[in-house]
Amino acid sequence: MSRRRHAALLLAAIACLFPLANPGAAQRPTDRARRHLAAGEFAAAKQIALSLPVENRAELLAQVADGQAATGSPTAAASSLLGTNGLSGSAAPMGMPAAGMAGGGAIADFDSLMELIQTTVVPDTWEALGGPSTMSPYPAGVWVDPNGLIRDVVATADADQLTLLRSQSLRQSVSLQRDWMEKSPLRKVSLNRLQHELARQLLSGCSLDSAIRNLAGLSTIQYVFLSESGDDVILAGPVGGIRLDADQQPIDIETGRAALRIDLLGMALAAVEQRQPFGCTIEPTPEGIVRSQQVAADIQSGNLAAAAASPKLKEALGLQDIRVFGTADDTPMAMLMIQADRHMKMLALGTEPMPRGVANYMEIVEATLDQGPLTGSFLRMWFAPQQLDVRCDSQKQSFELSGLPLRLITEQQASDAQGERFAVAADPRAQQFAETFNRHFVDIARQYPLHDRLRGLYDLTAIAQLLHNQMPAEQRIASTGLLARPDQWVEPNAQPARQTESLIVHRRFRKGKTIHSVVVASGGVLLEPSRPLTNEPIVYAALSNVAAGQAKRPARQDHWWWD
Repeated sequence: MSRRRHAALLLAAIACLFPLANPGAAQRPTDRARRHLAAGEFAAAKQIALSLPVENRAELLAQVADGQAATGSPTAAASSLLGTNGLSGSAAPMGMPAAGMAGGGAIADFDSLMELIQTTVVPDTWEALGGPSTMSPYPAGVWVDPNGLIRDVVATADADQLTLLRSQSLRQSVSLQRDWMEKSPLRKVSLNRLQHELARQLLSGCSLDSAIRNLAGLSTIQYVFLSESGDDVILAGPVGGIRLDADQQPIDIETGRAALRIDLLGMALAAVEQRQPFGCTIEPTPEGIVRSQQVAADIQSGNLAAAAASPKLKEALGLQDIRVFGTADDTPMAMLMIQADRHMKMLALGTEPMPRGVANYMEIVEATLDQGPLTGSFLRMWFAPQQLDVRCDSQKQSFELSGLPLRLITEQQASDAQGERFAVAADPRAQQFAETFNRHFVDIARQYPLHDRLRGLYDLTAIAQLLHNQMPAEQRIASTGLLARPDQWVEPNAQPARQTESLIVHRRFRKGKTIHSVVVASGGVLLEPSRPLTNEPIVYAALSNVAAGQAKRPARQDHWWWD
């Protein structure tokens, strides 16, 4: 045996007999990381965690984040749990390891992040902030009593003073960051960077600022760009400048459209991931229908004076039940759907005015009585999805959307002796009203921004479905995982709406010897993420040029929106 060979064997034997002679050489990365954690060296521990395989990072990054949060570094803690190298100065794409997509994207630990947010922020402060969304739970002019009955608020002098104070407060809050309210031919929002900013603001213990609440003023999303690295989605659209309306809600000056909201984006993303329909219904009870039938018979026979017809019908029909399905019932999104449905019926009945020159349902009935009697005593109306048109580039990385994402549908109903309703032959007047409403929806939404906010929810749901269809699951999680957690958009102190007063207008239309009575009794809002919300994308090569010039992100990664 040669001397060299003998020496090698001897050194190997010594290493086996004395494994602690060089403890650092044999130490596992996780052990080294924990030593750094114990010493408060969080950056070093994080770098070791990021060097591990993707599937082994979550536990160690969570420990790093706990230490960072405990020492007063909420932004760094959020960054660790999102699996990144920081919010600024990093060459790695947000939400992805430095090595890129090789071996899969970094799956952020969103459960740990939400737990960290709720434990880092003082519990009383968290509740006072209304959870992370900090949205007004209900639209202006509406409140829900302790029994869950939704009511309209009557304006008073005191209410006007409160509105003025709220207006001054809101204007002061946005004056420090008015850039997002300025006009832009094409504003871009990075969803990956948006969720980083969301985590940073939540961990700071402050209310979300107006820019993030309102998606930097976007009201129309014209383009959707997927990043080449697969870790980000960029939403883009024109902003015509932002003003605050009478309810202090941001409205696009040029289009009159309402700014999109981050909570609606998050709920739409979550609903599409769950692949189940969501919406609301407002329905009369069978008992109320039976009572109303008796009142209707008294009206027809002349036993009840015409002046007493409407209040008697309303009393007989009683309260209607509100049901929110497929999503939580104590969110701003739930109240948006409920209020939009109620207001649509007010427009149909004429208790709220339609835009000038646009007929409501009652006016259409009166103008067309020569077409024959009404085919049912109850009219059901509800909002449903309508597919958007989509164009894309040849690589399916850039998408352009157009069209109206929702439509009004009607159905004529009758009821049996037990108060159970059933569909009857469609009445052309109901269909005419639906077509009129849909044709003039933009004018209606401009006059009543509530309906444009509902349109925004349908738009965002269609976009969420587009992402679901075009992106692998791990890329969607990296880009939108924190936004798509439905539990964070629940309002802790919100009272869910359970019932509402019936909307009834009894109008006597005399045609010959016949008197017609009309009751709009039910309706709702329906979104169906499991069904196509967009048409099949049509390839449009010029979109590649749009993406090349517009989708590039700023170098500073704490810039989540830009022009």
